This record gives sequence, structure tokens and C-alpha cells, in this order.
Amino acid sequence: MCSDLWAGNCTLTDCTHGRGWSSGYANREMLTPDGKTGGNLDGVEYTGQCFVCNNSSAGDSSCDKNDKVAIIVNNSIVKIYRCDAGDLFDSWGEYGLDKITTICGDSPIRQADVSGAVKGYRLGNSQSTSSGLNISTLLTSSQKANNLCVYYECDGNKIPNSDGSECVEKQCQGSEQRQVTCGGASIALNAGTCIQQCTANMWSAEIIYTCKSDDYVCVPRADGIGCDRCELSEEAQLRNASAQQVCENSGGTWNGENDATCVCDENKHLKQNADSSACECDDADYEYSASAKQCVLSNAAVKREACKNMAGAQWNEDSKTCLCDDETMEPDFDANKCVKTAAAALCEEIGEDKASFDAKSRKCVCKDPDKEVSEQAKDCVETKDARARREAEDAAIQKKNEQNSAKARIEEIRTKMASITDGLGVSVWKNKDGNFNTSRLASDSIAGVVLGTAGGLITSNVVKKNQIKGGFEKINCSIGGQTVAGFGDDFSVGISLQ
Repeated sequence: MCSDLWAGNCTLTDCTHGRGWSSGYANREMLTPDGKTGGNLDGVEYTGQCFVCNNSSAGDSSCDKNDKVAIIVNNSIVKIYRCDAGDLFDSWGEYGLDKITTICGDSPIRQADVSGAVKGYRLGNSQSTSSGLNISTLLTSSQKANNLCVYYECDGNKIPNSDGSECVEKQCQGSEQRQVTCGGASIALNAGTCIQQCTANMWSAEIIYTCKSDDYVCVPRADGIGCDRCELSEEAQLRNASAQQVCENSGGTWNGENDATCVCDENKHLKQNADSSACECDDADYEYSASAKQCVLSNAAVKREACKNMAGAQWNEDSKTCLCDDETMEPDFDANKCVKTAAAALCEEIGEDKASFDAKSRKCVCKDPDKEVSEQAKDCVETKDARARREAEDAAIQKKNEQNSAKARIEEIRTKMASITDGLGVSVWKNKDGNFNTSRLASDSIAGVVLGTAGGLITSNVVKKNQIKGGFEKINCSIGGQTVAGFGDDFSVGISLQ
């Protein structure tokens, strides 16, 4: 046991304890910064710093008899320990906070049990009536605390009164001003006239002002001192109304009552423009939404961020578009991935022998220049121009074939007619003198005779009837009842093609 004549500074020193570790200090002599000592350290491994009670091994760091140490948590004293407490030397004992009753010299409330006051403890001296208030110290870490005092302060929005005997409600804060009634009328804030200044959380005496600018018209008080109220002039009202509309259309809030300015809310990504007359977006990635009255992320910005997080895709800043590395694919922002384009998928369905994907136009193109892609048919079909050309060519061929066929028929008829005509001069029906051969009549009285005239058939019965009466001279050809050729006349039959 150390002598009680040892004198030290009572500060933290290095300590170790437990499982064969030894710093030369007993458990009862050690006090950790978090308040462990004596039995609380039994069986505990500890290495760190501690306060040592009355042991010369600690040198100048040793604490003397009756030295007090405050254990601090979150800037508040939670416990106090005293060295050599009780009858056992060289040990720490808890010292009750209720034993500290001296009020700090700078305590805002200078007496105990004041309603609305909060009690705390600080390091410092008591009040002094001879030399003013002594400044106390708020402890933030565990340390020697022989001179502790009680510190009372008001809570919430309350402040001490002038003599520190009670807590009263705050009237104001900082250097704020408030509008007051002048001559019975309420004045628009900052228009001028009557305001009060906040001093030490209390309102000062009333101060009278005139209207602040030519934009306001002063309505004098009844006593002629200052203004009863300040009203905006008609010109200022019209000007403010126009400026207000511009401001509000840009998403701002018009502060016409105070200083006729446009207030822009940074939470809406708005800032004042160059002349402060309206708001504008504070970032190039944002664009103004008239319906929302604020700036929102532009579509390009939204897509750019989504593109950066999409596998196999790159953002093109020049075109402001998201491009997939595979040219046959396009970004699907809902699925957050690159997917096959409809054109590329259609090309695959049509077949690479018929169509191919054009990366430049990003379309499916038929390899046959006379054909085009049909999404409905899912095939390459003839183009309108190609079909028109083909139909014109088919019509020309058909017309040519018809003409050739007609010519062949005419030629065939002409040949038959020529053969008939050549036989009309001398035949079995005429003798060498050109007279009717009556001897032929009996042999062919029953047989039908084809005369070859335009494909017409005249039976021997008809021939006989004419021969009996007058011979072939009574036979003629007519059209619509009009005789156009008689027996023995030469004529040709033809067909006109239009």
C-alpha cells in the first residue's frame, strides 16, 4: 500500500490486466475511462489506459486521496469516483452526484428548482459577487474533476429572465425583425413604416419608418408621424402582376409583397436566371416541365444513365442516342438490355438468301432490286413499279401474240379463198366454153358441195334449185341484204385488227 503523502496529477496512464498481464496495479486501484474498477475488472483482460489511485508506480499520473474523476459519456457526466473512499486505501469508490450543489458562476439560471430549467454539471468555480461570473468548462472526456459545479439552463424555446430566476418564452431569435401595427393598421412586411428589432431574444421598442420606395404610397397616420400603412402604387401593381406571371410560369414563387423578386426552389432544380426575373434549370441534364412547375430529368439524361448500366450498349453523346454494340440489336430500356430489332428479326424469318439487314438504314432489305419486304407476308414481294413494268411487258407480249394469231388466221383464209377463186374459172361445174356443166348435176345431186365462200356450206339441194331455174348466174353474195358480189365475180375476205 502506497503512502497517502504521494502527490500526482491524476491523469490517464497505460494499464494492463488479466491472464498473467501485470502493470503493478491492483483491480481496486484501476479506474477505466468507461467506469470499471475493482470487482468489475475481475477475470477481465484489459489493456489500455486507466486512472490509478494513490500508487507511486503511476508516477505523476497517480491520483491523490480524495481526488475525484468524472466518467463522461456523450458530453455528460454519468458517474463520479473518488480515490481512497471509505476505510480501504488505494481504491476507487462511487461518489454521488447529489453531493455536488455548488452552482457554476456562469450558470444562466442561478438557483435550483426553477421550472423549465435543465440541470447539468461542469468543471468550474461557484458564483462570485466580487469579480463577476466565473467561466465553467463542459467536460467531453473522462478526467479529474475536483471542482465540479451545477449548471442550469433553460430548455426548448425558453430563455432566462434578466436576473436568472426563471425561464421565460423566447420572443424572437437572432437579428430578425417583425411587423407591428402602426396607427391601428397592419403594414406589409418591409414596405416600410413600423417594425421591431430582435435583441437578445426580446423585441425592442417600436421604430417608425416611412415607405421604403417610390413603389409604395404612404397613407399617413392620424397623428402625422410616419405612415399608417404603405400601399403599392397602381403602376407598381401592374408591373408586379406582369413580372409575377413571368416568374410563376417559370416555376418560381413571386415575392411581390417584400421585394418583388422571383424565388426559385433548389429542391425543384431551379435557379434564378441572369436578371433574376425568372427561374431556369440548374443543370443541363434537366428540362423544365410546365405541368409540374419544376425541372425534371430530360429523356436524354434518363436514357444516358440507363445506357451506361446496360450490357453491350454505348451512349453516343453527339447523337444523344444509346447504341448497341451489335448493329442488329437495339436498347430495350424497360428490360435493361439490348434486344433484336424487329427489322433484323424479320430478315431472319424471310431468310438470308432473300433479304439482309442494312445497318445504316437499320432496315431489312430484299436482295432482288425488284422486290421489297412485306411485314404482313413476311417475305420479299414484287414492288409496285416492278409489277407495273411486268404487267406492261405481259400485255405487249399478249398483244403481239394476238396479232400473230390473227395474221395466221387471215393468211389461212386468204389461202383457201385464193384456191377457190383459182378454181372458179374452170371446174366440174363449167365446161371448157364456160357454160354450165349439166352433166355434173346428176352425179352430185346428193353430195354436199363446199363452195369455200367465207366458210359457208351450200348443199347440193340449194345448188340444184338455182341450177334448175337459171344455173349459177343466180348465185350471189350479200351483206345485210345488200348484194356485194355475183356469180363469177372475184372478191377477197379479210379481218381488220384494231
